[in-house]
Parts: sequence; C-alpha cells; structure tokens
Amino acid sequence: ILSPPPGEASSGPGDAYEAGRRLGADLVLDGSLRKEAGLIRVTAQLRDLSSREIVWAGIIDRPLEGVFELQDEIAEKIARALEIRLTLNEKAQIARAPTSSLRAYDLYLRGRALSRRRTEAGLQRAAALYEQALRMDPDFALAQAGLADAYSISLMFGWNLGEGSRERAKEASRKAIELDPTLPEAHVSMGLVAALDGDLDGGIRRLQHAVSLEPESAVTHHWLSMLYKRKGDYEAAETEGRLALALDPDFSLARVNLAHVAILRGRPAEAEARMRSLLEEDPNAAYARVLLAWAQIRQGEARQAVETLVQADRATPDDPLVSGLMGMALLAAGEGRAAVEEAKRAAALASGRPSPMADYAIACVHAQTGSSEEALIYLARALDGGRQSLSSVINAAYVRSDPVLAPLHGDPRFQRMVASF
Repeated sequence: ILSPPPGEASSGPGDAYEAGRRLGADLVLDGSLRKEAGLIRVTAQLRDLSSREIVWAGIIDRPLEGVFELQDEIAEKIARALEIRLTLNEKAQIARAPTSSLRAYDLYLRGRALSRRRTEAGLQRAAALYEQALRMDPDFALAQAGLADAYSISLMFGWNLGEGSRERAKEASRKAIELDPTLPEAHVSMGLVAALDGDLDGGIRRLQHAVSLEPESAVTHHWLSMLYKRKGDYEAAETEGRLALALDPDFSLARVNLAHVAILRGRPAEAEARMRSLLEEDPNAAYARVLLAWAQIRQGEARQAVETLVQADRATPDDPLVSGLMGMALLAAGEGRAAVEEAKRAAALASGRPSPMADYAIACVHAQTGSSEEALIYLARALDGGRQSLSSVINAAYVRSDPVLAPLHGDPRFQRMVASF
C-alpha cells in the first residue's frame, strides 16, 4: 500500500497493517510515492505483520518514463530479501509492461474507475477513455479487455452504448486474448461475452481459467459468483462471493452480491445486516436499499420495506425496479389497490428503460391480485430480458419456486414459459 503525494488522502501504515490482518497476510508492504521534476521516488518497507520488524526497505528513483520498471525492481528486491527464487515465467510476467504509453495507461485506469461505478454515464465515459487509450497504443490488451467489459456490462443493464454493442464486446475481448493469452482480464471479458450469448457454462469455464491465471483477483471471483447465481447454483455463488470479499473487504459490489445470494438461500436477515452495514459506510449506495427492502419483505417487515423504498426513490427517482418492488411491499402490507397502482407506474417507467427485475416484480403484483393475463405478459418480458442480463437472478428454478407466483402455477402458459427458459 503506497501513500499518495502530499495534499492527497493518505492511508497511513496503520491502515496497511489493518488491511494485512483482514487478508490474513504474514507480510505487508507500505511506503510512499513522490513525483517531482520528471522523477518518481518510491520509499518502501516490507514488514512482518506480527512483529512489525522491517524485513526489507529501499528507496528507488526512476524517470517518469520508467515507472513500469518499478514493480520489476521492487519485486526482485523483495524476492531476494525473502530468499524466494522466481521462475522465468514469473520474472517475465513481472517485467512485462502493460503498455509503452504512460498516457494510455492513465486513461485505462480512469476508465476502470468509472466502470466500477455501474452507471450508464460512467460506462459511456469509460468506453471513450478505453478507445482513446487504444488510439495511442493499439496493442494495449488491458484497454481492449476494459472496452469489452464496458460494452458487456451495459448490455446486462439494458443501457445504450451505441449500435453493435454485442459485436464490439466480442471483438474487443477476442483482440485482448490475441494480444496477451495470459492476461486474466482478457479471459474474464471473454467469459462475460459467452454468458451474455447464453453459454453460462462456457462463461464459467473461461472465468475459472482466469482464476487459475490470477487466483487473488477479487473481481474475477465476483464475476464467477454472478454467473453461478445466474445459473441457480447459489452454493457456488456464495463460495466465490465470499472469496471476492475476503480478497477485497472494501469491494462494495461483492457485498451487495453476497446479500443477494443470502436472500436467494433463504437468509434475509443476513442480507439485511449486510446492507445496513454498507449503508452506514456509504449512504449513497442506492442498490443497497433495494436489497434491504427485498430482505425486509421476505422477513414480513412490509412497512419497513415501504419506508426503505421511499428513501430509495429519493436517491434514484423514477427507477422502475424501485417502483416495482414498492408494489410488492404495498401488497405485503395489505394495500392491494395501492400495489396495483404502483405496478402500473413501474410498467410506465420500464417501457422506456428495460428492467427484467422490475418486470418480474410487476408480474408478482398482478399474480397476487388476480390479474393473471397481465402477470403472464410481464413474466414473459422478465424472462426474455433475463436471458440477456447477468445481473438478474431470474432463472427457471427461481421462478418455479417463488411462492408469490403460485397463482400462475396451474396455467399451461406459465409451465411452457418456465420449461423453455
């Protein structure tokens, strides 16, 4: 953990030790990075976590253009201090610079930061940054992988990054692997594209290969959890989700995903506790309120769920999923008429903004209020949209076992829908 230049927030050595303890590490690397007059100076110390004794310390100066050589030199010095013998392949991986252009690398890092926000505007900007980086270095495999992810994630949420997003995602992931077959991020991108095309097993195999290349990637374990969840293998989804969170305890998306899995495995109280904890740390975590409300509905806390969704609606107004879930909360609270009105509002919002989970919530409200025709229409929409959305939990097993849809179980149209999904 390197502290930032003067004037920026600093993690401090105490935070480095705390991070090491949470990860179960024996050693922790901390230090500082300074930039001045075209030079970079790294001061680093490798300490034993239990005794806090310094195992190795060093100061390395490099011209700004040689920044990628820093990781090579630091890794070599630490390996010698620990009497570790690196293989030729390990040395090659450490020495390989991701790009010859510092500017392209900076653009790539900015794109990754935007991608992790999971917003339509953020992904649009991220894709533009990746494209700009690739104009500077067409052989930048990481930027190709990032571009593929931006298009893939936009497809999952039904967001528009332009015509031909699916083809562009495939092409970028293919190019990333051609440029560097050993790049874990490239295989993650290819796995997401395969899953979006309906090949969940192929996507899982590709992500498992990415894990074999980089076992300590929290992001890869998170995506693997998402694919298992989409497949309906909730036990494997939980295992991978817990690995992701252990590797990166501050990974909020992994925390949200584990809450999702807890609800699906019949542990809504656990999901509620996870989301309350996340909201205490980040009150702006909008999707956390959606999951909190869902967990409250599952626990029979309908009134609390309504209050939670009112807050969610303030944070993200006109979100069809929030409105659809509000319909379910009102229904659980015994307000059938208000629930139907809210379902109609959700349907109007979803007409210009596809949302499989919102459509599913609308179907549930109609199923419980005797409007089976409307319920089947929105269920069909939810299933169709769910085929393309890895963020959706809609799968045959889930639909079949959801008690809210019990009034539809005897309808042959329902049975055909589930059988063909």
